[in-house]
Amino acid sequence: MLAHHPLGARLPDSAHAVCASLPTMADVIGYEEKDPRVMEKLDLGYPRFIPHIYLRRLLEHLRRRRGWGERDAFLVASEGAARRLLDHARPKDAEVKTEEGFVAVHFPRDPGAADRARLFLQHTGCGISSRQAEDALIQEGKLAARQAEEIVEGDGAAQCVEMLRAASGARSAEDLFLCRSGMNAFHAVFLALQRAQAARGRDLWLQIGWLYLDTQRILEKFTAAPSSFLWIHDPLDQRAIEEAFERHGARIAGVVTETPTNPLVLTGDIPRLAELSRAHGAALILDPSTVGLANVDALPHADTLVVSLTKYASNRGDVMAGLIVVNRSSPFAEALRRDLGEFVEPLYPRDAARLAWAAREMDRISREGSVNTERLAEWIARHPSVARVHWAGAGGSRRNYEILARGKNCFGAMLSVELKRPLAEVFDRLRCVKAPSFGARFTMACPFVYLTHYERAKDEAGRRWLRERGLEPELLRVSPGVEPFDRIREAFEEALA
Repeated sequence: MLAHHPLGARLPDSAHAVCASLPTMADVIGYEEKDPRVMEKLDLGYPRFIPHIYLRRLLEHLRRRRGWGERDAFLVASEGAARRLLDHARPKDAEVKTEEGFVAVHFPRDPGAADRARLFLQHTGCGISSRQAEDALIQEGKLAARQAEEIVEGDGAAQCVEMLRAASGARSAEDLFLCRSGMNAFHAVFLALQRAQAARGRDLWLQIGWLYLDTQRILEKFTAAPSSFLWIHDPLDQRAIEEAFERHGARIAGVVTETPTNPLVLTGDIPRLAELSRAHGAALILDPSTVGLANVDALPHADTLVVSLTKYASNRGDVMAGLIVVNRSSPFAEALRRDLGEFVEPLYPRDAARLAWAAREMDRISREGSVNTERLAEWIARHPSVARVHWAGAGGSRRNYEILARGKNCFGAMLSVELKRPLAEVFDRLRCVKAPSFGARFTMACPFVYLTHYERAKDEAGRRWLRERGLEPELLRVSPGVEPFDRIREAFEEALA
């Protein structure tokens, strides 16, 4: 996979790949601007952002068969998801139709409501998967057969849960909830804790560090009011964190941070954060997705973990999934176990069977990717074209990270590079999979800020706003795979030459 891949190439070469190639900065910008030249090449992409070709075909078939005409239509995993989508999108004269295994929502054409519905699906990850759409198309006689792939025999979900229980350090399978996506995991935890804390008069959510885009969007959009969301940009600013608890401790419902953060790969003082949260009655949600469950032991410090299994566990790059792990010693454990079932959208059985097959190699992929990350970080930091490298072993947060790390060489497969030359010169020349994910068997790279904060990255005022908050717009995020390190280094030597 250390090669140049054409625009729109499925990576991996599977009908269920979660990434498609965006090989140049012009392609990335074209994707963000919805340039037809780019969009017509993308029959799939990261599933919450680009509707899969099977999903589009299924929607078109249902539109004709059900006589929906030109109405806006969306497919979701459950009736609960349909209700929440409608509450958020607020369309007029909406109809909900329960199909076999999923739910269709449609309403008269309304661009505003349709945009809100699309963003709700993106933020909450409660849509249907490509495998579920594939099965529905086969049942409707619109597709001949499933794609052949290796899966486990028996109950894939149960096998996933047992592997992940051991990896997370949870005591019981009852403490794990397998979800359709990492964002569905976070959204479900957010709703369950929001309910529990509202009864205690708590409505403030504290975000620490730069987090994954849609985690931040849920905190911004689904809290009660703008005054119910507080963001401390630097997870190493312990003084600001302490002051937030001193000023707002009685209001804080939950604290959310990543261990470490994405894309700056910073780790705050998690034991102290846990101490503050518990002393003030706030729930602490930790997300170790950046480095994966095999690399950090975060559960003892958290009330609950939320994890994207699309990374590391689904290391083949063809399943989107998420996980919630409840710390049963948490004062919120009973409320979480009671209410999460209402909000979690369970993983589709075929996705679970494929995930269980891939997750058997999670430990090895995590370990080998970590070793390559450390070697690449140390090599690339010395390159004259590189200004700075962010990774779990760098700078002032390394000691904080090592408190959580499961051992040596457990740095995870992510580093972010600030360059002394234009990003496009390096990115366009780089030979690897170029798409917005990480934690795969193969090396990946992306211009992270352009894909997550494009509206700010495209003009100087927005770029200044990002830099003031510690995020360099021209950042190259890299996720080293398990290829021989010499081959990875050669690809970067060429790009930086």
